[in-house]
Amino acid sequence: MSHTNGRTRIHAALPLLVVLVAGAAGLARAQDASTDSGAEDELRFDSIAEFQTRVYKIRPKKLWRGLLRVLEEQSFPPEEIDEEERVVKTSFVDFEAKDYPDEVVEPAPTFSPERHILTLKKLRMGKVSMEAGVRKVDGGTELRLRARILVNGMDRKRMVMVLVDRRSSGVIESVLRSRLEEALGIAPIGG
Repeated sequence: MSHTNGRTRIHAALPLLVVLVAGAAGLARAQDASTDSGAEDELRFDSIAEFQTRVYKIRPKKLWRGLLRVLEEQSFPPEEIDEEERVVKTSFVDFEAKDYPDEVVEPAPTFSPERHILTLKKLRMGKVSMEAGVRKVDGGTELRLRARILVNGMDRKRMVMVLVDRRSSGVIESVLRSRLEEALGIAPIGG
């Protein structure tokens, strides 16, 4: 074996050694950081989507009852219901992206020192919760709807797997809204 061949093998193994040392150091930091009180706040690096709103020519009470029925039919069990304000939040349920016609989340945020949690670019599965509200407005009844999507991510600072928010693309909300419109035989005002 020549001298340069041995040096090549050492250079080839060097990146693996760096990864192993960095991983061990990361695990030690993760154990130290787990006692930080603000650790959970840092994990929510992506914001939640805004509410999608539509206005319908229907009584608020009828839209509210229809919304609760369709949520149950679509396997979104209500967790919190405020009958007086007509606001509902469902439990998180598992979903598969293949059950929807388009990508259900917006592209993942880029990795940076401030955003140290990595998630997959193409989402295959996750957890989703629906938030909805019904209220009387000028000209009709407004439906407010949004999905909160949680996906698996890797916290590179602490070297642990975490659930993080990913911004919804609006596909899940659109599917649920179209099923509600079909069930009640309604269409949004102006489109």
